[in-house]
Amino acid sequence: MSCPCCDGYGTHDDHIVQVDADGDFVGKPIRQQRLNELFQCVQRSRREKIILYVHGGRISLASAVATAKRLGPIIWCEDKHAYPIFFCWDTEEFSSYFRHLAYERNGVSYRGSYAAPTSALGAPLVLAADVGRGVTRLPINTALSFGKLLQNSDLILGSTRHLFPVKKKYEEQLKLFVNGADVHRKIHTGFVYAPDVHKSTHFPYVAVGQDAQSYQLKFVAQQVLTLPFQFTTEPVIDTIGTPAWGNMMRRTRSMFHPSKNYVSQPPPPEPYDCGAGTDFFQRLNACLRHEKIKLEIYAHSMGAIVINEAYAQFPDLPANPIVFMAAACGIREFRDTTGRYIEKNSKTSFYNLSLHPRAELDDVEFHGIPIRGSLLAWIDEFFEDPKSFGDRTLGTFENAVIAQDLLPKSKSIHLKAFPIEDGEKTKERLYLGPQRHGDFDDYHFWKEEFRATDHTNCYYPRISRPPESHSVDIECRDVANR
Repeated sequence: MSCPCCDGYGTHDDHIVQVDADGDFVGKPIRQQRLNELFQCVQRSRREKIILYVHGGRISLASAVATAKRLGPIIWCEDKHAYPIFFCWDTEEFSSYFRHLAYERNGVSYRGSYAAPTSALGAPLVLAADVGRGVTRLPINTALSFGKLLQNSDLILGSTRHLFPVKKKYEEQLKLFVNGADVHRKIHTGFVYAPDVHKSTHFPYVAVGQDAQSYQLKFVAQQVLTLPFQFTTEPVIDTIGTPAWGNMMRRTRSMFHPSKNYVSQPPPPEPYDCGAGTDFFQRLNACLRHEKIKLEIYAHSMGAIVINEAYAQFPDLPANPIVFMAAACGIREFRDTTGRYIEKNSKTSFYNLSLHPRAELDDVEFHGIPIRGSLLAWIDEFFEDPKSFGDRTLGTFENAVIAQDLLPKSKSIHLKAFPIEDGEKTKERLYLGPQRHGDFDDYHFWKEEFRATDHTNCYYPRISRPPESHSVDIECRDVANR
């Protein structure tokens, strides 16, 4: 393996860590050699910092590696001080569901054990139970879909919103950041808020992008036209998606503590052998301390859960900034892991980047045929069963604003919701930021301009496939009531 150079970075896989569905490195027998080579490359590059990117769920390992090979050279060329590392793990949903059907029950993986054939024989019973859950929950899921339609249609409800106490609470919380101004007008135009760092209160920095009134009619029309298809897709998504999500969650843990160590056949030679996650973050931590290299963390969706697991095991992993994009982790989970590090290290800046609340509810796949809403909306509604509001997803902007008292007590917490796209600059290949859950890696997310909360309603260049330009200039419009 050769180290990348400015012209050849990305032609080798020395910037990519690959973890399989069992929590092991791909090519496990030589994993120590691969890790040695990776961090030797970091050292020889003489670059001052590592940019670590951890992708989210519902992504195959091959797709994750393809993204790493696409973004790696761009980061390498744009930031002459950075060595990008991509932590790629298998989160493909259909393989996750198959494992759930055949082998994985109640936190135990029987794959490779003496009980594997017996476990596989139970797959029809597991499938029947999953289908039954999907069918019986159809009425409540349909009601939730109608709820999204009404909640995003201000022309129907006006400004009272008595049917949606969460949205009402969100708007009440936003009043803390608008200095007595009309909160509805501020939401419409977008605004920024910077706390007084000299006060003892720990309010976060807040940036809310513009809403779009013209967007409402389009949303209503799309929702009504696709409702018939949603009656058939809702049970399917609940039947397959909910257990697949549970298995993806299992993978975020098994890469740190492989469950197969306890039931595998035959017993492994090292009964407490650590997983790929433990091995990688242990070596990363040592590299940062011995080589005096800085670390920046960027985690998308379920990648935030992986980072939380890393901080649960390595609570002093030095990083600044830590950037979560559409984080799929719970607010309380974040507070008790990564949040503790941020609270203890006041110089560490944390950025929680989110879709606009309206875009969160209108995220669509396959032309809007499945139920609407981003992955985070699905998690809060039926993939998970939050026991309290603090267990809802951190990456949903409304959740983070409402539960801000659960965020770390730090003066460097930033909450940002990107604006609703208006289509004004698309011909110039400039956009108002992510509009869908999976859009974040189409932007230069590692740039400070992308995460900054001192401006809003800015147009960002998207990364073309393949890249045509490495320009990261942004164009911000003035916000009159800023």
